[in-house]
Amino acid sequence: MPIMTTGQLAYEYEYVNEQVRDFWEDGGAYMPVYPMLFKERAIAQARHEDVPRAGVGKFSSAVESEDVVYDSLYEGKKGTALLIQYHQGFAVTERAKRMKISRDIMRAGISSIATARDVTLDSIAADLLNYAFLTTKYVYRDALAICSTAHEYIRPGAGTGSNRSANGTDIGEGSLEQAITDIDLIKTDEGFPGSVVADRGVIHPSQKFSWERATMSMQQPGSANNDINALKSRGYLQGKPIEWKMLSSTRAWFILTKGYGSDGLLMYKHSEDSDTPIPYIDEKNGNTYVRSVMFRAAYVRNWRAIYGNSGGSVVV
Repeated sequence: MPIMTTGQLAYEYEYVNEQVRDFWEDGGAYMPVYPMLFKERAIAQARHEDVPRAGVGKFSSAVESEDVVYDSLYEGKKGTALLIQYHQGFAVTERAKRMKISRDIMRAGISSIATARDVTLDSIAADLLNYAFLTTKYVYRDALAICSTAHEYIRPGAGTGSNRSANGTDIGEGSLEQAITDIDLIKTDEGFPGSVVADRGVIHPSQKFSWERATMSMQQPGSANNDINALKSRGYLQGKPIEWKMLSSTRAWFILTKGYGSDGLLMYKHSEDSDTPIPYIDEKNGNTYVRSVMFRAAYVRNWRAIYGNSGGSVVV
């Protein structure tokens, strides 16, 4: 419905638009978690292709008279982020305006829209982790699960890398130590030793006490001997883990990493998205409608960004 630009209707639209902006700044009742894991990026088109490349291999040994070996660069497999439209809205009726309660309805509606937006974004991001061990919904560009024991390094002959535990195990001293070791062994796409290190845990809230005992006890947790807790003494995973209620499994757990050289987990949005909902007025009936539309896609740009363990049960 087009908006009139003259007369009383134009005045009403400007008034409503000002209310929308003011109330939107107050935000909603839900605090999203995804910004702690995902970096937001704007793209102009609905599709995005990300093509990493591996460089040359190690230097070849040769006698002085031999020719130099010229290697070639290898192109990685393409990954695509398809933006999906999400939308929601509400109406303020002409009757509510006559009863002079439209402002209260507007405030409540904008708060609800803001809350719904944040919950939706959290759900979009968490969905990648909820299906990280399966290929039924999402796959990485090598056609494997996001968390896999057999991710291909781009350079032929470089072998495969792992960003998940080979066996699902619950949070404990041993499983976390194995995760640290697995992460330390992740290579670059050329097959060289990498610099990826463990950074921070991502867990369901029901696991917070197990995580605390495993990482913060001075001695080995659950043991009567005086052996030290190596995780604590070496300073691994000492920051507070991210507790995410959107995780569907109460057993699976993840570790964010750093040092892999590029953004790993991304939340793409359309570059022309407006952060403020848009009002429009029904000229004939006097109702005011407020709608919010966003285009988003959660995307794994680099599998090294996250390490996963399915826990003692399979994530579904």
